[in-house]
Amino acid sequence: YVAEQSTSNRAERLAWFGSARNAGYVVGPAAAGWMLLTMDPVSVFTVVGILSSLAFLPVVLLPETTPRGRGDRPPLVRHAVRSLVSGGRTPAVWLAGGMEAAMYVALYATRTFLPIYALSAGFNVAVVGMFLAVQEGVHLILNPLGGRIGDRAGYLVAVPVGMVVLAAALTLVPVAGHIAFLMGLAVMIGTSQALVFPSTVALVSTRVDENTLATGMGLMGTLRNAGKVAGPALAGLLIIWLDSDLTFRLMGLGLVVASGAIWYRGRLVRRSARQQTAVPA
Repeated sequence: YVAEQSTSNRAERLAWFGSARNAGYVVGPAAAGWMLLTMDPVSVFTVVGILSSLAFLPVVLLPETTPRGRGDRPPLVRHAVRSLVSGGRTPAVWLAGGMEAAMYVALYATRTFLPIYALSAGFNVAVVGMFLAVQEGVHLILNPLGGRIGDRAGYLVAVPVGMVVLAAALTLVPVAGHIAFLMGLAVMIGTSQALVFPSTVALVSTRVDENTLATGMGLMGTLRNAGKVAGPALAGLLIIWLDSDLTFRLMGLGLVVASGAIWYRGRLVRRSARQQTAVPA
């Protein structure tokens, strides 16, 4: 809905949308961490459920962006198949989806096991909640700036830089013995999200046919969610096989390798674009 409003500054506009959405991520972990100090988990989840049930209200007030007549609509099944085929044949969908999947494998593994790791290191649940709140707070504040960097420098420049920042944070988790150090890592993780996610969504929205935009972004979302599912499972297996310290470092190394491949891909794309626009002597 946001992507099809305009083609200019798309990553920045998507970033502003993401910041509004992520405001809940900032309040949620901090509030839940403090509530758990005085309330039982059942009461906390009850409060969350009541608030979540109100989420549909703003959506029903939004107007349709591109209304079409009934005669312009192809049969639903045929249109769905055509859209899936078109999106699946778009390399940008798989590239952006793969980048988000790699990020979310690391992020969701961190969100799942960092609380356990932090509690075993002597931090309380309020500190854990504050870590997640600071992470999402930085993401919220820097998201528009990250989108603008993607629009100006190029999506395939902003994304690998963000992945390297996340990789550095993950490799430093095992030595975070002080609350200030832990919050510094939260800042790094939030910064990495701000650099990556607006650019991945904008990359897909600029490469997919406008008539199948939602399907292409949905396919990317499928890859993203695969990373969310795989992250905790993969990290759990690695922790059982190895240990927590080595697991975080291996995830960081994997992100560095992936960012290098994306950077190289971006160089090839920029070189090809320069050759196509060069004026013959």
